[in-house]
Amino acid sequence: MLNNMSLLSVKDDDADRISVDNDLDFEMGKLNTSFDENEEEADAIDFSTGGESSSRTINLFGGVSLVVGLMIGSGIFASPGSILSEVESIGVSLVVWMMGGLLAMAGALCYVELGTSIPKGGGEYAYLELAYGPLASFLFTFTAALIARPASNSIIAIVCSEYISKAIWAADDGSDVPSVLIVKGIAIAILLAVCILQCVDGNLAMSVMKSTTVAKLLAIAIISLSGLWVLVTSSERRNVVFSTKDWSDADISPTALSNAVVASLWAYDGWNNLNYALEEFQNPTRNLPLAILIAIPLVITCYLLVNVAYLAVLNVAEIMGSETVGVSYGTKLVGHSWGGTLVCLFVAVSAFGALNGSMIGGSRLTHVAARDGMAPRFLYGLHPTRHTPYKAIIAQSMLSCLYILPGDFEQLLAFFSFGMWIFYALTVMSVSVLRRNRPNMVRPFRVWTPLVWIFTLVAWFLVINLLVSRTKACVACLVFLAVGAGVYGFKSYGNTPSAGGDRSPFIRSYTKVHQQPDGDDEVETELELEASQIHEA
Repeated sequence: MLNNMSLLSVKDDDADRISVDNDLDFEMGKLNTSFDENEEEADAIDFSTGGESSSRTINLFGGVSLVVGLMIGSGIFASPGSILSEVESIGVSLVVWMMGGLLAMAGALCYVELGTSIPKGGGEYAYLELAYGPLASFLFTFTAALIARPASNSIIAIVCSEYISKAIWAADDGSDVPSVLIVKGIAIAILLAVCILQCVDGNLAMSVMKSTTVAKLLAIAIISLSGLWVLVTSSERRNVVFSTKDWSDADISPTALSNAVVASLWAYDGWNNLNYALEEFQNPTRNLPLAILIAIPLVITCYLLVNVAYLAVLNVAEIMGSETVGVSYGTKLVGHSWGGTLVCLFVAVSAFGALNGSMIGGSRLTHVAARDGMAPRFLYGLHPTRHTPYKAIIAQSMLSCLYILPGDFEQLLAFFSFGMWIFYALTVMSVSVLRRNRPNMVRPFRVWTPLVWIFTLVAWFLVINLLVSRTKACVACLVFLAVGAGVYGFKSYGNTPSAGGDRSPFIRSYTKVHQQPDGDDEVETELELEASQIHEA
C-alpha cells in the first residue's frame, strides 16, 4: 500500500547512508513555476538525486519482498466490511478481491515498461511530464503532497484508532462501539505522536516501521491459520463459505461493483511504488516483471485467505456491520473479549507502523516538492541538529488532522482514490502516448497492449463512478486540482522561456537538441542509451 511506501527498509546498511534529501526523492525536476524567488539557486536543482548512483543490490527475492512489504498494510483489516456491504455476497466479494489484485498487477506491469524505458525518471512525475507536459506532472505532485498522502494518513490513523478504541472498550460480544468523537480524537493523537517521533528522531522512526512489519505479518498469519482450522473442523462453516446460494442475491450493479473494487484497491495500493527502486535492481528487465508476477499473486492469496477466515467464523451480517472486523473475528473465535483484544493489539500496532511509514514517505514528498518549486518554499528545510524534514512532517500532520475532522472512512477513501486514480489512469495511458510519440525509444520490457487498454478503461470507469456515488468527496478533490492548476498558471504567467523553454525541464534534462542545416530540430535522447544499459544490466 501507499502507506508502506518506504524503500529505505530494503537494506539496513544502505538506509543508514541515505540522506533525507534522497529519501523517496522523486527526482522532480525544477519547474519554471518555482515558489522560490532566488531563481539562480533554484535553477541549480536539476533532475537528479545529486549523489552517486545506487548499487544494484536487490535480487528477485528482494524484489518480491519489497512488493509484498509495500502493498500489505491496514487495508485488509478495514476494507472487508465495506466490500461485502456493497455486493452483499460472499462469492462476489471474493471475486472483487481477485479483481482488485489483477488490476493492480496490470498497472504494475505497465509501470515496468515506463520505468525501464525512462530509467532515471521520478516515477509518475517523470512519465506524466514526458507524455503530457509540466502541468500534468505539477498537478500530480500537488495532489500527492496535499491530497493523497494526508488522506492516506488520515485513513490509517482512523483504522488504528478504531482498533485501539475497541481494545479499550470491548465487551464480551465485541459490541461496544466508541463514539465518533472518541475515535477521531484518538486518531488525531496518534498522528501527533507519529509527528513528534519523526521530528525528534528519524532513525528511531525507521526502526519502528521495520519492527511493526512483524506485527502486520503475525496478524495476517494468525487470522488466516485459525480461519483455515475452523474450515477444516466445521462442515457447517464450509457449507456457508462455499455455498453458491448467495450469488442470486448479490448486488452486481456497476455502482456497487465499482465502490467495492475501489475499497479493495485501497488494500492493494503500493503496486505503483516499485519503480522508485529501479536503479537498485539486479537485471531489472527480468527481475522487475518477475517480482510483480510472483509478489502480487502472493498478496492476493493472503488477502483471500484472510477474507475466507473472516467468513469461516463470522456471519455476513457481522462482517457488513463491523468497521473493525478483526475484533469481531477474535472475539467470536475464542468466545471472549480477550480474543478480540489480542487481534486489536496486533492490528493497531500494524496500523501504527503503516502510518509511520506513510508519514515518512509523505513528508519526504512534501520536502522534495517544496525544494523543487511545487509546494511553498517554507516547507523545505531540515532541523539544524536532528536533521529531520520537520517542516514537511508538521505540515503533513496538520493536513492529515484536518482531513480527519469532517470525514469518515468511506469519504476519505473516495477523496484519496479519486485523486490518485486520475493520475494512475493518465500514467498508464502514457504508455500508449509514448509509443505513438516516441516509437524509437528503447523499451527493454514491453507490456501486452490489451493490459494497457483494460487498465485505462477500468481506471476511468472507477473515477467516473466515484464522482457519481461519492460526489462530495470528489468535488472537494476537484477543487484542490483547480487550485493547483491556478497556482501553476499564476507562477508560470509572464515567465520568459529560456533556450529549449518550450520543453519541460524533465525533457530538457534528458534531451539534446541539435540544429540541423535544413532548419529542423533533430532530437537525440539519452533515454535510449540508459534504457539499453538497463537491458544489459
